[in-house]
Amino acid sequence: MSLAELAEAYDAAVAGQIQPTTGFYRLVNKYYNENLGIDKDGKFAASTDDLSTIFKLTLNGDKVKLAAQGLEIPMMETSAATVGAEEGIEGDIVHTPGTVTAGFDFRGDGEHQYPTYCSMHMASNKTLVGWEPSADASQWYLIPVEEVTYPLNEIDGVFYATMYLPFGVEAGEDAEIFTIEDIQGDYAQLKVFEGTFVPAGTPVIVKSEAKALSLAPSLEDGEAVEGNLLEGTYLELPTPDNAMIFSGTPGEIGFYKNAKDAVPANKAYIVGAAGSNKYIIDFTKLTGINGAKVDFGTAVVYDLQGRRVEKPTKGIFIVNGKKVQLK
Repeated sequence: MSLAELAEAYDAAVAGQIQPTTGFYRLVNKYYNENLGIDKDGKFAASTDDLSTIFKLTLNGDKVKLAAQGLEIPMMETSAATVGAEEGIEGDIVHTPGTVTAGFDFRGDGEHQYPTYCSMHMASNKTLVGWEPSADASQWYLIPVEEVTYPLNEIDGVFYATMYLPFGVEAGEDAEIFTIEDIQGDYAQLKVFEGTFVPAGTPVIVKSEAKALSLAPSLEDGEAVEGNLLEGTYLELPTPDNAMIFSGTPGEIGFYKNAKDAVPANKAYIVGAAGSNKYIIDFTKLTGINGAKVDFGTAVVYDLQGRRVEKPTKGIFIVNGKKVQLK
């Protein structure tokens, strides 16, 4: 946590704004000055991974839910490491007047052997446990998240990655976004994604001239995308049987079997047919959002003003005499 962020948190507290609103935050522990995140086993713990430290805070009256990487804070009742739950509970925000931090009490409605050990607390081993609310390690700075940087990998001067996020994002105009709609032999057919908003839980391939994307998280999940053969994982996942992971070299970009021992967190993959070892992607052969298949490697393409276009991206084009829309 930088001095500038601490100053911003202090200013917000002085202005009476320490009570958060529904949104995205990073939780920085007051005692250890560490970001809370979630590890590959689904345990909440200190983390330096950017995406795993983004929490969605949802208010319901005076109650709160916290979730990261699709897992929610469960009932806190012991000093054992806290494992995220697909369905957590609503807790309470506990703010001590005159401080710039907040505590979170997740006692729920159940009986507790140690009823005072219900506050989110970072233990000495940097895992999240239930503990008493008065300790500094039970207090958290709330840093709003308005933008996420998503790095891409360079292949022959262009940058690519797969992406799978637990919240919807606005990807902006710098990104070309694709799904996989079909597989034929050793080739995967790309479909151009409609718009620049990627719904929550939607695995996609992204391509850009920039080495990183600036993504704006959204409280709106968006609508599920149908007909997409990509799968994704929020946490690092030992590579499933017949799974193929995005990789490649110039001219051989695609999904490869045994490319890695694990699918990295927030990435997409394909579960292939038994015996298949790769699915190559040709970014010049696309399916537009109107269903038209176009081979841009051989097609003659013009814009609506009649100008020849060598590398069409988003928009409406005249391809071999027919109107095709790409978004």
